[in-house]
Amino acid sequence: MAPIDFQSIPSVPQAQGLVKLVIDRAARKIGVRKYRGGAISRSLQAERDKLFFIRDELTERLSTIITEYPSIDSLPEFYRRLLATKASPDAAKKALGSLKFAQRALKTVTSEHIQKLKQTRNREDARAITRQFLGRTASVIKQVGSGLRLLEETRHAFRSFPSIDPEAFTVAITGFPNVGKSTLLSKITTASPAIANYAFTTKTLNMGTFEYRFSTIQVLDTPGTLARTSENDVELQARIARQYLARLVVYVYDITEPYPLADQERLFSMVKKENDDVLIYLSKTDMLPKKQVAEFLEKHPGTLTSPDDVKTAVKKAFSAWT
Repeated sequence: MAPIDFQSIPSVPQAQGLVKLVIDRAARKIGVRKYRGGAISRSLQAERDKLFFIRDELTERLSTIITEYPSIDSLPEFYRRLLATKASPDAAKKALGSLKFAQRALKTVTSEHIQKLKQTRNREDARAITRQFLGRTASVIKQVGSGLRLLEETRHAFRSFPSIDPEAFTVAITGFPNVGKSTLLSKITTASPAIANYAFTTKTLNMGTFEYRFSTIQVLDTPGTLARTSENDVELQARIARQYLARLVVYVYDITEPYPLADQERLFSMVKKENDDVLIYLSKTDMLPKKQVAEFLEKHPGTLTSPDDVKTAVKKAFSAWT
């Protein structure tokens, strides 16, 4: 499966602006057309074409939203879970469904007013019928206005997602905030994540990649997580990545203790319950006494202490997976 390009989802127009845009376009388009016949005949033809133009333009724009918006039901489980931390997938589906209702309603409204135009031979009556049509058309679009707003808000949520191939080999770097996860990502991939000396720098999923054996290995820097049962939406993203996407987890310890080691141990136990394949990486070893590093390694044999070691271990896990 190819990664989904969430950045390419077009913006969703809002109700009032959409109606005004289409009406203005209709006035410009119809205003330059040349019609044959007498004054009344030309006027009636122009009003009729205006109705058809507005109907076609609006239904086409609604179709574009429907067809270019990601299909919620077709999203991989990882993305559906991730979306639920930021927006309501069910509400987005309902909003897309309402646009189909609006398309049908526009066709009905247009058909009714075309019939009325066919029955009149008076220019003022024809213009009055057009005004009625415009009012009902605006009402139809207004009814789906809240759905259009929700779809635009959901689009912004989608745009915060990295374009991940759910079927590729993916590594999730996890641990407490400010323990060196983003730094590790930058060392083993081509990514350039935000790195700062304060907690919770990473508020969403950052992704880097590297090539190995003609394949792309995806590495996710997940938001910092605290060892607690009640997670906020940012922390939940990390757990979703570990549970629904990662084939390997790299747990980062920092024993300079920006957070108590006991808390980091508790979080490690929680991560181990979620995933069978977990590597331990000890960060900031250049800042630690050798004795302290040795004591940690004795307690956690197999711990990796350099980014190069992590990359080598990831390659080994990839080879076993393939």
